[in-house]
Amino acid sequence: MKHMKHPSGHFISFSLALMLLLVRSVLSAPYTLSADHEHSAIEAMVFHPFAHDLVALMLPIAFRGISSEGNTSLSLSLVDAVYCCSEHRGGTAKFLGILYPGESQDRRIAPVLREEDCHGSPPTVLKRLIANPDAPHWLGLVELDVKWTPWQVQFTPTKLQGLAKSQHPKVGVHLSHDATRIYPTSFTIPAEHGKLIPVHFSFDVAGQAIVLNGLVVETPPAHYNPTFTGKVPEKLPSGANAVIAIPHTVANAVVTQYLAGEAYVIPLTQSAPPIALKNPVMAGSRNKYVTTSLLGLREYPDAFNLETEWIGDDLRLSRLSLTPRHTACGLDMVCEVKRAGLDALATSLTRLLHAQYKNIPLRSVILQDVMSVKLNDRSVRVHAQVLRAEATARDLILYTKLTLNVP
Repeated sequence: MKHMKHPSGHFISFSLALMLLLVRSVLSAPYTLSADHEHSAIEAMVFHPFAHDLVALMLPIAFRGISSEGNTSLSLSLVDAVYCCSEHRGGTAKFLGILYPGESQDRRIAPVLREEDCHGSPPTVLKRLIANPDAPHWLGLVELDVKWTPWQVQFTPTKLQGLAKSQHPKVGVHLSHDATRIYPTSFTIPAEHGKLIPVHFSFDVAGQAIVLNGLVVETPPAHYNPTFTGKVPEKLPSGANAVIAIPHTVANAVVTQYLAGEAYVIPLTQSAPPIALKNPVMAGSRNKYVTTSLLGLREYPDAFNLETEWIGDDLRLSRLSLTPRHTACGLDMVCEVKRAGLDALATSLTRLLHAQYKNIPLRSVILQDVMSVKLNDRSVRVHAQVLRAEATARDLILYTKLTLNVP
């Protein structure tokens, strides 16, 4: 069994972990998509500077260049990049980057590009950069387009201007026609008992934000348009850089498809027996989130139905109800005694659960160190601090501060 902080906490953290993976970062339900696909996809709106942080952790990225001296092929390493803007029409995020000759052995250089360089004069920026004593004998300033198409993300260098510390001999470099680097956005994530969950991620740009969607299907559709259908409030909680909407239909589909029958231990006081939860089902309405599940002890597995109710504009546990799953006893006295014992046990466990979890905010039971992911062969830990949790008839909405940490 797995340990968790609250009956619904494990699933929420599981959903968040899958979603954050663009990052590798988002889920949708494992059933056929329709035109009304907002009901079947977890959606996220992630704000600047998260896009910059994500690309920075992928550096260095190697591209093919060609030297003007003999048209020889050489490697160019993108060692620094700054987010400039987005072109919503083409779904393209634009970056400005620095290219070093060769394959950089360092993971990344100290950031030297600034946002104002996006609008500066390239020769002026190059002169400032080349004056750095740690700069190589030649460097390039490159415009970079980052775009998602099903089911991959493309890094395409476009305009390149270079500058050498010395003009003798003259150094000339340009990009090859196939300089684009492509990274898949489809992955499999290990689940329990050797299961592999297929996850397909998509993103689009929206001004200073990125829209993230994802699918959990064996074969994703050939055409998909990521969208964020929720409303972003004018004022976010302090520190929030992402709004995540998890449809209840998605939550229930993932539990049914991949987590059915898995048992999760609910911590109680040391004197209490360990109790385990199975098969949670999620539902909601405005400012109200309800979970129902099976709950039991080692001696009485799946003996109770548990319902929890979270309310408010920042969801808190307001009520929990624990009832035995009665069976008809007829004239069986042993069955009657057992049923009476379960009634008494349900009352005792309800009292313990109320004492420990009453009025606890939902955001406090969501696991925050979500998972480690690989970005360009580097282990990156995704940290998600949920600052507020809301509910609608369709979604669980999480206002979140996302950070990416390198151990």
